[in-house]
Amino acid sequence: MTWYSTGSFSDAFRKTLEIDVKLWVILIGVFLVLTISTIIRNIKPRYVKYMRDTFNNETWIWKWTKKKDGSYAIDKLAPLCSKDHTLMFGGSYYNYHMYICPQCGQKYDTKDLIKGGVLGMIKNNVFKNYSVYLD
Repeated sequence: MTWYSTGSFSDAFRKTLEIDVKLWVILIGVFLVLTISTIIRNIKPRYVKYMRDTFNNETWIWKWTKKKDGSYAIDKLAPLCSKDHTLMFGGSYYNYHMYICPQCGQKYDTKDLIKGGVLGMIKNNVFKNYSVYLD
């Protein structure tokens, strides 16, 4: 006689499914799963703390913005005044991009390629230091 002809396996399997579980145990389990998934979704990568660097003797600052797909993008990239370290405001004039210090009036002219170069250097540093490739 084999084990499956006696029905002992099916009886044992059915008995393992007939566990008495209190409602409060189920509710705590659901609460823990939701809490842990929320915490995991809100964990930011280490590189988003990298928000300031100096390139070609110019200090640049930026913020990181979370995109819909969950990745992060550099946002609000701007230089600081080399004299008083004030955030410089930008505006487009002809084919140049001019940054002006609101405190001392210093002007910093740069082509958009320079700003793109700074973005490239930031992305390169993120890849080099955190092994993360940014689009």
